[in-house]
Amino acid sequence: MKHNPKNKNWVVISEDLDQTTSLIQNNTPASDEHDQSFSELARQLIKRKENMGFFPAPDASGNITGWCGDTMQIQLMLDGKIIKGARFMTDGCGATIACGSMLTKMVQSKPLSEAMKISPDDLLSELISIPEDHEHCLSLAVSTLRAAVNHAMEITSGASLKK
Repeated sequence: MKHNPKNKNWVVISEDLDQTTSLIQNNTPASDEHDQSFSELARQLIKRKENMGFFPAPDASGNITGWCGDTMQIQLMLDGKIIKGARFMTDGCGATIACGSMLTKMVQSKPLSEAMKISPDDLLSELISIPEDHEHCLSLAVSTLRAAVNHAMEITSGASLKK
């Protein structure tokens, strides 16, 4: 099942939790067909948990709890304003793990300003497909990345790249 992300209006959570906006919710029951909605790449990322863990002393981090109750933290290691490493932790489901894993791979060696431009659609394009009832995990991951990038920008230049 391939998903066409162009038909979605994604909502990204602000790192200011007072400004949190509800995400798209779809209540599709779990089934074998549901599990098959994950691309092979997403299933492998869930299994391998790439980039899941903590840095001993990260340069910046962001932490967001989504409307579903899943929490994600993304930590960044920087070389100036370039992301040299990214790791994530979550208490969430497999889809959240796939999103965190792929997103931390996507930001490697990117300037902070480019990482801030990554959208849930970009993340879904890389993952190929995840079940529709877990698409809010895309927004959770991107929101968490943006919180980490904002933290990094405050540290590196005192300026925040809010979107």
